[in-house]
Amino acid sequence: MMTNMNVRSYRPQAASVGVRQRVVRTGHAWSAELVRRAGLWLLVVFVGVMAAGQFMQWRISAVSEHVNQLEKIRSGLGASHVRLLAARAKLASRQRVTAVAAVKFGLMEPKKGQVHRL
Repeated sequence: MMTNMNVRSYRPQAASVGVRQRVVRTGHAWSAELVRRAGLWLLVVFVGVMAAGQFMQWRISAVSEHVNQLEKIRSGLGASHVRLLAARAKLASRQRVTAVAAVKFGLMEPKKGQVHRL
């Protein structure tokens, strides 16, 4: 039986001059600087999103208040419109027109024999 048959003698590997060996990392170790910068960017983005949300909420409440004021004005104008329509109907009624024509201009409705048609 032969012992140590598959054993080779140790030969150190000499790297050529100017060539570096690469170190292969098996895990994802992040540097502290990278973690700090990423955390800072996340914080800035979070604060920006929160500020934009607050601004939008402020604008929505301001516009909502403006809409409420306009709705009050519109309802008041609607009531005024109804009053004006009633006044116009009253002023344009046949009885009022004949009464004003009789008093102001002395006009009367003609009798049956007064109208001559050609």
